[in-house]
Amino acid sequence: ELCESYDTVMDRSGPRIKATALKDVGKGKIAFIGWDAFNDYYKYHRFSERDFMRSVLDILDPKPIAYLEDGIKRVEIIPATKDNKLLVNVINSTEIYYESQGNGFDEIPPIYDIVIAVKCEKEPNSVMLQPENITPEFTYDGEYIHVKIGKLDIHTIIVVE
Repeated sequence: ELCESYDTVMDRSGPRIKATALKDVGKGKIAFIGWDAFNDYYKYHRFSERDFMRSVLDILDPKPIAYLEDGIKRVEIIPATKDNKLLVNVINSTEIYYESQGNGFDEIPPIYDIVIAVKCEKEPNSVMLQPENITPEFTYDGEYIHVKIGKLDIHTIIVVE
């Protein structure tokens, strides 16, 4: 069991129920989520739902290829490989919010000072941020490199060779 909830949303006097469960299946795992979390998030944009989904994914894959190690949680990380290089797309996912009259922000603010951990079997020969063509600060601990990104406007790619 990953978490409990109330059978009626926000009614703390109601009975508690299992909201999610986890089961090992073969070499993998399956998570059951007892509500439509994705549509709820789309409709209400509550950070708690997004953070909850992240915690479920962290339980399903406790040693991911790449993850946000430090900094604001509003980044998406998408690893890929191409030409024997590991590419880690880092995307600023700060969302646009609208108030009740339909007015909203027309820009995505940059994110500052984040650290992305990237799994590497050995210390890389090079680490670059593209398309900026910047060599970032990084350390290697024997399992992950820890890449510091000082400013993320919209998107960067960590290229590991």
